[in-house]
Amino acid sequence: MGIVVLSNIFFYAGFAIMTVSYIWIVILAFHESTRWGLLCFFLPPAQLVFIFQSWDECKIPFFIYFVWSVYRMPFFKKRTRPWWSSRCFEKVQSDT
Repeated sequence: MGIVVLSNIFFYAGFAIMTVSYIWIVILAFHESTRWGLLCFFLPPAQLVFIFQSWDECKIPFFIYFVWSVYRMPFFKKRTRPWWSSRCFEKVQSDT
């Protein structure tokens, strides 16, 4: 039980940190211009273009986002499971 709780804490902490760094980059884009801000908010690939154009300002939030996305991968892998692989469904199939 403790491992599951700890895994959930790390999963949601990583999600929160990634969200904050994403918003940080969008705010930096809005400081550049309204057009860049709207593009970065609605089109995430445009955010990569903005990051490489404004590397001096965006390198810290980009590295935070990158490190936490790599860090979160194992937790995301463990938490996602298709509905057909649930234990109830397996038990029902094994009884028939």
